[in-house]
Amino acid sequence: MFGRRRKRGRLVFIVQTPNHLGILDLIRPACEVAGLKPEVWLVTGLPESARAREAIEQRGLPLRNAAKKLEVLQAGDVAIFFLVSWMRDQDRIASLLGRGVRLLQLSEGCRFNFPGLTHPDVPFLGWGPSARVAGRQLRIVGSPVIEAAPRGPALAARPAKALINVKFRGHEPARATWLDEVLGACAATGLTPVLSGHPVLCDGFDVEFDPRPVAQLCAELPVVISRPSTVIYEALVAGAQPFLMPTRGEGQVEFADPRGAFPIALTGAELTGQLRRWQAGQGGYDPAPFLEAHVDIDPNRPAARRIVDEILSELRR
Repeated sequence: MFGRRRKRGRLVFIVQTPNHLGILDLIRPACEVAGLKPEVWLVTGLPESARAREAIEQRGLPLRNAAKKLEVLQAGDVAIFFLVSWMRDQDRIASLLGRGVRLLQLSEGCRFNFPGLTHPDVPFLGWGPSARVAGRQLRIVGSPVIEAAPRGPALAARPAKALINVKFRGHEPARATWLDEVLGACAATGLTPVLSGHPVLCDGFDVEFDPRPVAQLCAELPVVISRPSTVIYEALVAGAQPFLMPTRGEGQVEFADPRGAFPIALTGAELTGQLRRWQAGQGGYDPAPFLEAHVDIDPNRPAARRIVDEILSELRR
């Protein structure tokens, strides 16, 4: 007599922002091919939660409160976290692992080498080899976001406009100065500014944001000006020329070494000079070394499939 086949555990994505839903959208087709039906649980009570809730409702998904649902997870279930702060909750992580729940953390964006970003007992699904950190269980899977970034036409075919990626919380004192300096640099170099607001980090600005997805704008415009952000990667893939302008003292992590892919400006005057040199054909920037250092791309195995393979491995354990 054959034994009963072990029931596959449930798969749960724990989300906080609309961006997390967007990443899941890219992974979901590979989940369906593998016969997986991921559930979505929302972290409530945070500034980003309201927008994430709207995104869940727009997709017609059941609305489930993560805090109330975590205790139902059992041995063999797999939970994927995006939320960094939960990775620092030692008691919660220990409780889940102690019950035999399989945990994975998925990289939601750039600057993945900040100290304390991940929990040492939770495997981290990172973009590439540069995500190696002492004490981290790294599994390299690439980035579905970067792989999905659209490619644009040659720079000569694009209008004389600059995409400005605005990402500030309302309480950050440098936000008004930063935007004024960037707008001044655009005016001095004849570039029409197009402002894109980060889905979460653009509170308190009395400006008009372009409603189109930032990846689309990167593929349409020749110049992208941003603080450290995944948008820099999207710009490089889309064929735009990024210009990095961090705020004073801001942690740049991998962006501190652009590997010849983009310049770094610390003031509006520096940004103006860099834009002028680039317009005069004196830039000579090459995106390949930076991208190759941070994003592993396997033409035979897209990132979504690699992530699903890691999930299946955990479900089979």
